[in-house]
Amino acid sequence: MNKITSFIILGIAICILGITLVGNRGFSSLMSLDKEIHALKEENKRLKSDIVNLKNKIYAVQHDPITIEKQAREEFGLSKEDEIVYVFPDLEAE
Repeated sequence: MNKITSFIILGIAICILGITLVGNRGFSSLMSLDKEIHALKEENKRLKSDIVNLKNKIYAVQHDPITIEKQAREEFGLSKEDEIVYVFPDLEAE
């Protein structure tokens, strides 16, 4: 093999290596996709946890009398028949 053929083969090898590392499906793209997959898995884990928490709250609101009473008091300002409710002005709002 002469020098010209060696340079041509070396040039082709360098081009292939460059395309592999930088191209559309190259190493940098692969690393970027790997980071995105990791972020999506973390978000998926967080959302699954949120779903479990919400299901627990739904169950409590549907079946737990204490939770139902607490919601009625806090959200709707309801009280028991024999209770007196005192409402104090919010000093921070003034």
